[in-house]
Amino acid sequence: MRLSELEKLDGIRCIEGDGADHEISHVYISDLLSRVMAHLDEKTLWLTVQNQVNAIAVAELADCPAIVFVEGAIPSEEMLRRARENAITLYTYQGEAYELAAWLVKAGL
Repeated sequence: MRLSELEKLDGIRCIEGDGADHEISHVYISDLLSRVMAHLDEKTLWLTVQNQVNAIAVAELADCPAIVFVEGAIPSEEMLRRARENAITLYTYQGEAYELAAWLVKAGL
């Protein structure tokens, strides 16, 4: 699945980056950064409410292409800047992570 397909879902919005052509093959849902570091890679879409700058550092270390901040979490300006520097695409989603994950499964992820 390409990241661009996320924009078909109501309530999701790209707020930084343009990784639309990036291929993702799985999703990981967690807010505990030490667990996330063990599960992200270059084809993982990360769903979280963890809107602190360390989240960008974790995604950068794992070459994670995109983060979706669920439940209306909004990243700070510092996070946006760091994501831009590291080519990490950021999205916001008003719904819960489970809803988005269920949609991704139906969409073929």
